Amino acid sequence: MNMPEDIQPKSVEVTTSKRFTIDWRDAGKGLVMAVIGAGLTALQNSIETGHINWKAVGTVSLTAGVGYLLKNFFEPPKTVVTITPPVKELS
Repeated sequence: MNMPEDIQPKSVEVTTSKRFTIDWRDAGKGLVMAVIGAGLTALQNSIETGHINWKAVGTVSLTAGVGYLLKNFFEPPKTVVTITPPVKELS
C-alpha cells in the first residue's frame, strides 16, 4: 500500500565513527559528559558539605569525558536509524 508523501514516516540513518577513531561528534559528546559529570559532582558536594570541592569536580569531569572517548574509541561502528512520525498539516 502506497501512502502519500506527506504522511509517510521519515527515517534518518547515522553511522557512528569507525573503531579506533574519534570524530568531532564523539569529542562533543565527551565534552557534554564532562560538563554533566562536573555539574552533578558540584551539586553533590554543595549538598553534602555546603561548599564545592573543585578538585573532585575536575577529577570527575576529566574521568567522565575521557571514559566516554575511550568507550567510543574501542566500540565498533553502529548504524542508528531514527524514524520520525509524519506530521499532517491542519487545513
